[in-house]
Amino acid sequence: MNFLELCRRVAAESRTVDNGLPATVENQRGRLGKIVTWTAEAYVEIQNHRLDWIWMEQAFSVPLVIGQAKMDKSDVNADRLGAWLIGKDPLTGRERLLVVDHSGQFKPVTAMPWAEFRDRYIRSAEAERRDLPRYCAADPLGFLRLWPTPDQAYTLNGLYRPSPQRLSKNDDVPEMPEEHHMIIVWKALITLSAHDEAFPQGGAWHGKWISALSDLTRDQLPEMKFA
Repeated sequence: MNFLELCRRVAAESRTVDNGLPATVENQRGRLGKIVTWTAEAYVEIQNHRLDWIWMEQAFSVPLVIGQAKMDKSDVNADRLGAWLIGKDPLTGRERLLVVDHSGQFKPVTAMPWAEFRDRYIRSAEAERRDLPRYCAADPLGFLRLWPTPDQAYTLNGLYRPSPQRLSKNDDVPEMPEEHHMIIVWKALITLSAHDEAFPQGGAWHGKWISALSDLTRDQLPEMKFA
C-alpha cells in the first residue's frame, strides 16, 4: 500500500465518514489531517521499534580513497545513513566491516569504542601511519574513522542502518515488506482511539497491533541460532 492507501484504510477502519475518505495526503486539516500525521508517525515509530530490522540493513561496497581515513554518508552513497553497523555480528561473531586487498583477500576491520580509538590511533605517533586499514570506530559526529589511513584504493564492504523513511506524498510506499503494511494502520488507529477516548475500540486495535508485531518480528529479525 502507498501512503494515501494507508491513510484511507485508517479513515475507513475508524469510520471517519463525515469528512469522507481522504483523496490526498497533502494539505489536510482537521480530523483527516490528524489521520495523515498519525499514519506517518506510526511508520516512523515502527522503524525505530527495533535496531535490527532486516529490511533496514543496507550494504555498501566502495573503493577507499588513498590518504582518507574519515568517511561520511556521501562516501557510500547513503543519503539517509542513520548509523554504521560495525563490530561483530551477534549471530556469526565475525566483524561486519571488511576490507578487500588487491589480492582479493577479505580482511576484517575490528571495531573499537570511539574514545579508545581516538587515544590510541589519532592522538598518538601512529596517527600518520598508512597501510591496509585494520581498525575502525564511529565518531560522535557520525563519521566512520579508519586506521591505518589507506595507502591504496582498497575496497571496503560494510553495512549501515538508514534513518527512518518518512512518508509524505500520496504514492510514497513503505520500504518494509508489503505483507506487513497493515501494522502501520493498527498503530495509527491506537493513537486515534486515544485521541477519541474510544478505549474499548482501542483495545481491539491494540490486539491487532500485537498480532501484527509478532508476525513482523518473526519475519524481520535475524534468526537466532545456538552457539
